[in-house]
Amino acid sequence: MAPDKIALEFVRHYHDVQSALDPDNLASKEQRDADALSEETEREIRKHPEKKDEKEAVITARQKDAAEMIDFLKTRSLRDVKLDPGHPEASGWVLFSTRSKWIDGLQKLEEFVLRVPLGNSVVEFPFSLPSAEGDLILRRRPENQPRP
Repeated sequence: MAPDKIALEFVRHYHDVQSALDPDNLASKEQRDADALSEETEREIRKHPEKKDEKEAVITARQKDAAEMIDFLKTRSLRDVKLDPGHPEASGWVLFSTRSKWIDGLQKLEEFVLRVPLGNSVVEFPFSLPSAEGDLILRRRPENQPRP
């Protein structure tokens, strides 16, 4: 299974198709953005030392957020794996961009088709978000509830 081959089609937006984003590239970008903000904050502190505490609090919070996002991307993203009897399943997050000249926001109901290539086949999962009233919504079983 190659996560980079998974695609998401925004059906109502001129059938715009987005490829899965590379989690390693996203993690690198997150780190670069955090580093750039840190450098900018240091310059601001040199210009306005009276705002040091305020600026340091902002950058500390941003660095914490960046570290959590990078950890999430590295540990929970779907990775390339060959499915076989030794590895019969794969799990993880697949991320997509919502930036496109056709997509201005996702406030309204949107229809999607998630396409996952498996060998010589492609499995399609059509769905809509946000879910309409009356839709089947799957929920996690509480941790303390026994399985049937």
